[in-house]
Amino acid sequence: MRIHFYEVKNCTYDMVQGIPSIFAPEGVDPEVLQRHFFTQTLDGRWFHYLTREEYYYLMSFSGSDEVVFSFDKPISNYYPPNYMPYAQNNAQDENKANTMCGLSLGLIGLGFMGAYVLPFLTFPCWIAALVLMIIVRVNYPHNTFGKVLMIIYIIFGVLFIIGVMMVLAACGALTGEFLDSCHNIPG
Repeated sequence: MRIHFYEVKNCTYDMVQGIPSIFAPEGVDPEVLQRHFFTQTLDGRWFHYLTREEYYYLMSFSGSDEVVFSFDKPISNYYPPNYMPYAQNNAQDENKANTMCGLSLGLIGLGFMGAYVLPFLTFPCWIAALVLMIIVRVNYPHNTFGKVLMIIYIIFGVLFIIGVMMVLAACGALTGEFLDSCHNIPG
């Protein structure tokens, strides 16, 4: 299927990180691609994540050889009833991501509670929680709960590092004072 996306002709359809996308052919002016919200990959290819309306519009032409997106035919609010898999997959992905974020929060809480009961489980729980949050951010980059959780973990991580540095500085100062007082002992 050839896809003509406004000024970008002969695009191809594919998925990027589970999101329907179109890829531009080589040789298209980068300014034109950027104007139509194309993103460049590390290997130099340009792609555009399809919006829900664009996806439905494209799927309404499945079976045909050519699909034309043009300024003459606006596609806003184009939701044909027989193309709901995109929305269902999004809802399922959101549920998976939110469940993983909830587990991550539970592991953080278990790590804090385990610090008093079973201290050797604290750091493994925290590491597992961070791994779950990273998995959510990589696999579901648009999940709001995952974004908020990442920000919270970063803030707590920075505060933890600052706290450790303050404790080390206090221990260094106390050790310095102790050594100074040892030199001043008569005898």
